[in-house]
Amino acid sequence: MKSLVAWGLGAAAAGSLLASGGGCGGGIGGADWTAGCDVPTQRLAPDIMLLLDTAATMSEPIGDPCVPFCTPPSKWAAAADAIRSAVASTDAKVNWGFAFMGGATNTCDAGAIEIPVGGPTDGIGRLLDSRTSPTGALVGGGSRPMRAAVNQAAAHLAQHRGGGRRLMVLIADNVPQCRPDAPDMLADDVDGTTAAITAAAGNNIATFLIGLSGGTPVDGRLFVLTDSGRVLNGDGGFGASAGSAAGVLESLKAIVAHTADCTFAVPPPPDNGTTNDGPIRVEVNGNEINEIGQNTGGGWSYTDRSLQGIQLYGFACDAVRGQAAPNVSIVFPCVRP
Repeated sequence: MKSLVAWGLGAAAAGSLLASGGGCGGGIGGADWTAGCDVPTQRLAPDIMLLLDTAATMSEPIGDPCVPFCTPPSKWAAAADAIRSAVASTDAKVNWGFAFMGGATNTCDAGAIEIPVGGPTDGIGRLLDSRTSPTGALVGGGSRPMRAAVNQAAAHLAQHRGGGRRLMVLIADNVPQCRPDAPDMLADDVDGTTAAITAAAGNNIATFLIGLSGGTPVDGRLFVLTDSGRVLNGDGGFGASAGSAAGVLESLKAIVAHTADCTFAVPPPPDNGTTNDGPIRVEVNGNEINEIGQNTGGGWSYTDRSLQGIQLYGFACDAVRGQAAPNVSIVFPCVRP
């Protein structure tokens, strides 16, 4: 029998549950919810792959033009600073991964997966330093092969299962380039990248996008990319525009808060012959919440087809956000012969 403490129960609570025979009683045949077994659960760390734009335009200033006598940081420097801060402050509750969106200068090849999800995050800072000039510009800027980067990251994330959320965060300052059928590597590839994000969403891999704005607004077509993901996967993703390092950091922290604070494990049912691992119910602070298929209002849904994790939405997520020891339980029905 798997340890109840390993499921998220404290030792005292685990002992109480075992002493009561798993908490089930009554019921004649079938599933008896009135005598169901409540098993407290624990949060699941999300797998988050960061994909950072390496197009030459990332060396341009971020935000609105400065008043005289000031030099705004580059989009690259702002994004790099935000990534360093976000990873350092949330490393304990996120399985971070990292890749540059493009490989070698002036090519349409995706960059390698530099840091696999769950890998050593101290390497992210060194990678960013290796591509940052003394003035804060991007070293070796090229094109923006977003479709290739998304496909590569999605394939990497597909290997990681276990109920936690899996998502890509694209940090870019303009629309995808490198359309395969175009002779010009700068040709936009919105449709192809949208299709790649849609395919990833079908495999329960969400896409979030942070658009970096300069003196002019971010091209609206950039945010169309995540709309396709949202249709297929209730929380497929969202787009946010940022005009400073603080704005990028705020967006990253919002993504972490939503996915890390509100995703929980579905443990095995107590192994005493009186429950099964069929339909479950979810309780937050002692109140049952509804299962939902889309992120509307509030409730819960499975994170993927493994049925090993659940995501809380809306008011249910708000009720546990930021809590060190949230009161979330999985209820298994009692089964009698």
